[in-house]
Amino acid sequence: MNKITIFFALIFISVSIFLYKGLHYDPKKIESPLIGKTFPEFKLTDLYTKDTLTNSNFLEKKTIVNVWASWCLECEREHSYLIQLSKNKDIDMIGINYKDESSEAMGWLSMRGNPYRIIIKDSIGDLSLDLGVYGVPETYILDKNQVIQYKHIGPINNQIIQEEMLPILSE
Repeated sequence: MNKITIFFALIFISVSIFLYKGLHYDPKKIESPLIGKTFPEFKLTDLYTKDTLTNSNFLEKKTIVNVWASWCLECEREHSYLIQLSKNKDIDMIGINYKDESSEAMGWLSMRGNPYRIIIKDSIGDLSLDLGVYGVPETYILDKNQVIQYKHIGPINNQIIQEEMLPILSE
């Protein structure tokens, strides 16, 4: 074999390996730089009561934080799974209502059920920006010290709960 044939063979092999690895890339598995860091400080209002909420409103227990909106079709797909998770009294469930009209959000929850203990109204999206939210829905798991342990982009389902979330929640 001459040097040109070897050169093109190496290029072909390199490109093939690169493309093969790309087939296994899952865009929903974007690792958050906030994993292992404390939940961002915030001062926003509660969707229902309009009371001021801060990090002090978190309980000292494992917490699922779900970023959602009434205009989000994918949020509807995952909502029944959030209702099921909210039945576990060992975890807290907090919602962040992202860039939504309060009346629309409350109406949406009244029709589908409210899995959240509190709902943080993020009208402008500042808290979501601090979390690195790409779009709704997104779900986070915090430990009892408000340290982010997990992030999922997109709707959750039973497989994600069983394979990814429950192992972290049961630690």
